[in-house]
Amino acid sequence: MTDEPRRLALPLLVVVGLASSVAAGWLYLENTTLRQELSESQQQDAVADTTNRASVAETSLDGETTVRKGPRADSLFAGLARASREQPALSETDSETREQRRLRRRDEIRAFLGRGDDESIDEYRQRLVPLIEGGLMVPRTRMAELRTELEEAAEVSDDQREQLDQLFADASQEALELTNAAIASGDLTPYDTNWSGALSFAGGLGSILDGAEGQIGSILTPEQMALFRDRGFVWGEYIGVNVPWEQLYPPPRR
Repeated sequence: MTDEPRRLALPLLVVVGLASSVAAGWLYLENTTLRQELSESQQQDAVADTTNRASVAETSLDGETTVRKGPRADSLFAGLARASREQPALSETDSETREQRRLRRRDEIRAFLGRGDDESIDEYRQRLVPLIEGGLMVPRTRMAELRTELEEAAEVSDDQREQLDQLFADASQEALELTNAAIASGDLTPYDTNWSGALSFAGGLGSILDGAEGQIGSILTPEQMALFRDRGFVWGEYIGVNVPWEQLYPPPRR
């Protein structure tokens, strides 16, 4: 793996993660819309039920039956039918079903993550790398500050810190090479759904992170490990955000 291709590469994994978040957001909004529609339907049913009860005959104290004044049910239905006829209807060409909308959004994500037929590597990077760098800047900064704070509290020595830095560099390089191989093989692709390939890649990446966490226990003392653990510091998360995803290979043209 030469330096030049790596310099031109793109963090596809993080982009896919961001796209998944966007898709999840869309699904959340659609779910919220369904809940609102259900709530409105229930409110309409409640109003109709109240109206019908207002027209029910009730018995007076002397035993005579009277009818409470109120709108009749048949007149209500007639009014609703009249109102529905007066509503402007969308033409078939302007309507879009929920399934069609989901397919359209899926195609938009593919177009966003994939490379255009005439799009060069540099153009692709100019379009997406700033987004990835901006998305990683805050978590990287926070994790670095937290690590420094906890190392001081745990009295981590300079020698231990150097060993940790080397371990993290090795794990990051291994994760980078694994991801590049997944992109080259098609396990990670923005064009098609390859769940088996993505799960295989995720398992390999998890093994790298688990292995690195296991080696940390041979560098830090049990007391130091306990301090990091009790403060909620996750070594796998620290390694994950610090992998140079910006240097991954970009996806090929479709």
